[in-house]
Amino acid sequence: MLLDLGLAISIPAVVIPSLLGAEGPLSFTQEQASWFGSISLILQPLGSVLSGCTLEPLGRKMSLLIVNIPHVVAWLMLYFAQDVTTLFFGNVLIGLGIGFMEAPVVTYVGEISHPSVRGMLTAYCQIYVHLGFFLALLMGTFISWRQFALASLAIPFITFFLILSIPETPVWLISKGRMDDAMKSLCWIRGWCKPEHVQQEFDDIVAYHKNSSSCQQCIKNNSKDEKCSHKRTELGAKIKGALSDMTRKEMLRPLALMLFMFITSALVGLSAIKPNIIKIYTSFGVPIDPFVTADITTGLGLLGAIVFVGVIKLFGRRKLTLFSLLISSMCTLLLGIYAYCTLPAGFTSYAADVGTHTNRYSWLPTIVFFVYSIVPITGIISVPWSMISEIFPLRGRGFACGLSAAFFYISISIVTKLNLNMEIAMGIHGTFWFYSVFTMLGCVFLYFFLPETEGLTFEEIEKIFSGKSIYVADNWITKKLKNARKKSDAIETISNTVDKDTNTCKKSKSTKL
Repeated sequence: MLLDLGLAISIPAVVIPSLLGAEGPLSFTQEQASWFGSISLILQPLGSVLSGCTLEPLGRKMSLLIVNIPHVVAWLMLYFAQDVTTLFFGNVLIGLGIGFMEAPVVTYVGEISHPSVRGMLTAYCQIYVHLGFFLALLMGTFISWRQFALASLAIPFITFFLILSIPETPVWLISKGRMDDAMKSLCWIRGWCKPEHVQQEFDDIVAYHKNSSSCQQCIKNNSKDEKCSHKRTELGAKIKGALSDMTRKEMLRPLALMLFMFITSALVGLSAIKPNIIKIYTSFGVPIDPFVTADITTGLGLLGAIVFVGVIKLFGRRKLTLFSLLISSMCTLLLGIYAYCTLPAGFTSYAADVGTHTNRYSWLPTIVFFVYSIVPITGIISVPWSMISEIFPLRGRGFACGLSAAFFYISISIVTKLNLNMEIAMGIHGTFWFYSVFTMLGCVFLYFFLPETEGLTFEEIEKIFSGKSIYVADNWITKKLKNARKKSDAIETISNTVDKDTNTCKKSKSTKL
């Protein structure tokens, strides 16, 4: 499914170079190319909000099945398109499908994963998104955009039948009171094991659901009223309960953090210029063919996603995020300096007749582009998607995930659409300098407010954001939780050892008697 997402996001980068200034009815002007590159991103928030609304009533698995439908129709429309209008409608469906896809995927993976490997598995998902980017530009080098759309059509069909073979998440099943199905699901997910092997984990999930589904107002008032507002069936009471869920600090704090991280990731890396990436490389005069350069940079992005999976447990999310922001800020600063020194005044990369400005120093921006394509993916671009499935409380998690994903696509659509305007107003150099300054500001902000959540349980993460201090990135908070867990594990180990020794003594005494 995420492979299909990567292919879908890349369709403008495959279509625009072929149709910008082309002859015939299928031809883009500069303005149409700019809109085509951003229209799917503009519609993705709507799909994200819809997915957030369907996650709870329909479940994670059913949502994963439904999302394949708009992509099947979209790929067919793109393949048979005979005019620009059909292309735009196909891209609209692509955008809706992408938006609908994010929340169910990350929520599903987050809820089936054990805390010790959750970060690594959610990061693993990003490999397939970047694999889609890589395959899209690789296929765009050798085949036409119509053939690309036809080849991509096979992915949602295969995905649909694969999803039929997986179970619903135990967390969602428990929230619906389906305890037997939840136990079967957990046994399947943990390797077709017996119920007694996962009983402790199952009990922990049940306890977490019980605590998360309790009325926060009743807890504050020490009330045990079974008829509190969130348990009523009236529409007004349900709306009031939903608003109460979304306005408690353990929801608002992580939501604000995720929104900031997503807008920062939209301005970092090649995301904002991806639809026009071929023209950008041509403008900087890279000494390699621009299409080959795009293939190399997307391949490096894929490598970055793989590296992220390998190092996330070693360094944690916090260090990787701050490091990637710092290096990304330096990269955009250098690209801005190079553009200022070599490109003519008033030059924009969206010009249909953009020329190559190759000189003996053209290898410099090429190296920077290569670094810039791998470093952000090992941090700020991948980290938010690996955190979104675990950072929100159970009540309201689906809607919060959808809202966060929607905000990301709103941010990236605005940034992509305004990229041309920024180049006209500030020049290419000014545009890259703007990205550099914002990236550095994001690094400073997240230094104070981004906590380390690697290896923590859902309950421990919720405790971080429900604390009194707004400086949730204080390292002592995470260390305190981990030390408490170590002490608890040590006590349990000692208790088990004592019980074992006691049983051995009893057995030995019985034998002697």
